[in-house]
Amino acid sequence: MLFFKLGFLFLNRWYLFGSSALLGLGAAVIWTAQGKYLALNSQPETAGKHSGLFWALSQACQVCGGLFLLIVFLLHAHQNPEEHYQFGSSFAPSTVKLLYLVFTGVTILGALILGLLPLNEVNNLGNRRQREVVFPSPSELLDPINQLSSQVVVNNYSVENEHLFTSFLFMLKATFNLSKTFKMALLSLPFMYTGLIVSFWSSVYPTSIANTELFQVNQGIDPKVLLALNVIIQGIGQSSAGLLFGIFGSKTAKFFTRLNIVLIGSFLQLLAFFAIFSSIPGNASLGKTLEEGVLIAPKIWLALLSGFLIGFGDSCWNTQIFAFLISNYSQQESASAFSLFKFYQSLLTFFAFFYASLLSLYWHLLFLFIGSTFCFVKFCFC
Repeated sequence: MLFFKLGFLFLNRWYLFGSSALLGLGAAVIWTAQGKYLALNSQPETAGKHSGLFWALSQACQVCGGLFLLIVFLLHAHQNPEEHYQFGSSFAPSTVKLLYLVFTGVTILGALILGLLPLNEVNNLGNRRQREVVFPSPSELLDPINQLSSQVVVNNYSVENEHLFTSFLFMLKATFNLSKTFKMALLSLPFMYTGLIVSFWSSVYPTSIANTELFQVNQGIDPKVLLALNVIIQGIGQSSAGLLFGIFGSKTAKFFTRLNIVLIGSFLQLLAFFAIFSSIPGNASLGKTLEEGVLIAPKIWLALLSGFLIGFGDSCWNTQIFAFLISNYSQQESASAFSLFKFYQSLLTFFAFFYASLLSLYWHLLFLFIGSTFCFVKFCFC
C-alpha cells in the first residue's frame, strides 16, 4: 500500500500498474490477518461486538479523509481561483501531491500500529512451547546418554523451515477443502455481493454524482466538494452501523438478530438504489451529462442520503459476515474462512470494475438489486 501511494508523487503508468497489483496482494493479506486476529481474540458471544467495533473504527477513516479532502479543496479554490477554474472537476498537481503525502504518512503510521498489536497470550504461549528449541550444552553433548536426545533436538531445529513450508501447503489444502463445503458454497454468494457493492460505493457512485452537471448548474455545488461530502456521509453510515451493532451490541442484540441486521441493511440499500435510479441519469457513470434522472432532477440531499444508506447497509453486511465466520469456524479454520471471503469479494470487485466503463449506471443498479435480494435469501440458509 505504501508503494502504491508513493507512485502518485511521481506519476508513471507502469509503476502504478505494478504497485496496484502489489496493493491488491497486500490488501488480501491484511484483511485475512485482521479476520484471523479478531477470531483469536473473540468468543462466539463477543463476535458481533468485536466485528462491529472493528468495522466502525476502520470505516471512520472515510469521515476523517473526507473532512481532509473538503478542507483541502475549499482552501485550494479560495487561494488559487484561476487554477481551480482551469482544472474544473479534475485535481491540480499540487493538490494531488499534498493529498498523497498525507496519505503516505498515515499509511506508515497504520503499518507501525499493526505491527505493534499484542498477540493473544494463550495461543501465543502454546505456539512458543511448540516451537521452543533447546540446544544442549557442551557437557551434555559429551554425555553418551544425552547424545541421542540432543540429535533429535538439533534435527527438529533443522527441519523448522521445512515444517513451515508443509504448514503453508496444509493451509492451502484446508482452504480448498473448506471451499467445497455446502455452507461455504452458500456463503460465497453474499461474499460476492459485498464485492459488487464495494466497487459501487467506492467508484461507480462517486463518479456518477461528479459527472452529473445539474448539481453544479442548478444548485451551485462544486463537484469536488460534493465528492468530499459523499465520502464523509458514507463513512458516517458505515461507522454508525458498526457502533450501533458493536459497542451497543449487548443492548441491540435483544431486538436484532444477525438475520434482522442483514435484512435492515439490504432494505436500506434497496431504498438507496431506487433513489439513485430516480434522480441520477444513467449515463453519468460513463461521462459528463446534463440529463435528469428517470423520475426527478438530481438533488444534493437525496444523493447524500443515498450514500449514507449504502454505507449503513454495507456495514450491516460486513459486520455480520465477520461475526458469522468467527462464530461458526474454529480458530484453526478462521484464516481459511476469511481468505475465502476476501477471494470471492475481490473476484467480483475485479469484474465490476472491468465492466464499469462499459455499462450505464442503471445496469449496475440492476445487478445490485438482484444481488442484494438473492444473497439475503442465501444468507438465511447458512
